Amino acid sequence: MSPDRPIGPRPVVTLNTAALARLEHDLRTPLAVILGHNHLLRRRVRRLDRLSPEDREWLLARTTMIDTAVMGMTRSVERLDGLAREAMSEDDGPGRSG
Repeated sequence: MSPDRPIGPRPVVTLNTAALARLEHDLRTPLAVILGHNHLLRRRVRRLDRLSPEDREWLLARTTMIDTAVMGMTRSVERLDGLAREAMSEDDGPGRSG
């Protein structure tokens, strides 16, 4: 066996931890953008005089649906973050140096 090649599950755990951390980071930015634009859309809908009350209600209901979906996705991303942190702490467990 080559001395350059890592032995055991540690490299897989490190790779998975890095992948989880990257995925968590890559998902947070677009979710924040969606929430921000949805907030702007909601404000615009409330200010438009040309909308009928039914259309305004329909559009506001859709912005609420978007918020609900994005918040659910955000909770999933937070769980990924927790898994990544847990894996990192296990990887750097007691008795391991540097």
